[in-house]
Amino acid sequence: MGGVAVSLTITYACGMLNQFSSTDRHRNPQPVRSERPLTPDDVERLERGVTRAGRWFAGYLALIGLVSAAWLTVIETTFAEGIARWLAVSAWPIFVVVVSHVAERQAVHPRGATRALAVATAIWFAAYLFAVGPFLRGTYGQQVLPWVIGSLLMSLPFFVAAARYLWRR
Repeated sequence: MGGVAVSLTITYACGMLNQFSSTDRHRNPQPVRSERPLTPDDVERLERGVTRAGRWFAGYLALIGLVSAAWLTVIETTFAEGIARWLAVSAWPIFVVVVSHVAERQAVHPRGATRALAVATAIWFAAYLFAVGPFLRGTYGQQVLPWVIGSLLMSLPFFVAAARYLWRR
């Protein structure tokens, strides 16, 4: 089925046909009984619709990658120490909560979306904590260009995951 789960297709089709509200989406919708069975063309059309509806996730991952790179660069170069650093650091959870809320309101979540986000985040965090962060901080201090390059390299897992979801059939 081109990487799209059958349950995702049924949930999306039910949501389109019944116009569920956002609170109804989290309940277990019952499949819509049709007078005629689905043809292979209907299934293919539904699969394409579900895939299109799930394309938002690629932009979501790319946005998180770009914002995390920019945020890290600003934290390490502009607010390297003091209370301003902690205020800037506190902006990240606020951003994550807002973006997560927007993501949760989407009607379709691609298969493996949670795992892709978790893996990309874990790789990003481990790279910052154990490799890129200590190296750049020790070698270049607060120079902007090395932090921009390092932050973008650290964000590669988000961009790779975004490309995977963007070019998914």
